[in-house]
Amino acid sequence: MVDNCIYNATIGNMPFIQFPFIEVPKELHKLVGEPTSGTRAYRREGSFKECGEWLEKLGEYYKGDVGLSTSSVVLFVPVSRASVYKRIKEGKLTAFFFYVTHEETRLFGAKRRAKERPFIVVSVSECKAWAEEIKRRVGFVDDPNESLFKESERLLQAGGGDEPTEGVTN
Repeated sequence: MVDNCIYNATIGNMPFIQFPFIEVPKELHKLVGEPTSGTRAYRREGSFKECGEWLEKLGEYYKGDVGLSTSSVVLFVPVSRASVYKRIKEGKLTAFFFYVTHEETRLFGAKRRAKERPFIVVSVSECKAWAEEIKRRVGFVDDPNESLFKESERLLQAGGGDEPTEGVTN
């Protein structure tokens, strides 16, 4: 239970900020697949050719906003890849997965459908919003004369080297 005086002086006066998720309309589900329950992770399977078409169509629909790989998120948000996957799993980041599948023959002639590792893309605008969210949480102040690299280093230090978590101890 939170003390009412503290709540009213701090949390009660904080503006509620809605995270700006990208919209994924129902008609787009044919292209991106259905979301995994409790997340914003959309999964689809197909051939390499279909994967290329999938990525192009995503880029066209979202006007270039979607297409950032999970390993490139660090260009916008100074967090580890594990933090990116954690955020996807918690439903706090929209992600599109494409599993390339193919048929293979096993040792005694049995055929099975095999899956490759997925191609995963996320939204640039959501990553930028995530960075702003971290800045607000740690009280980070922007320096207009600072390069993006220096700002990222400073934010990484302020965030403890990973996405700041409140009340979590190892």
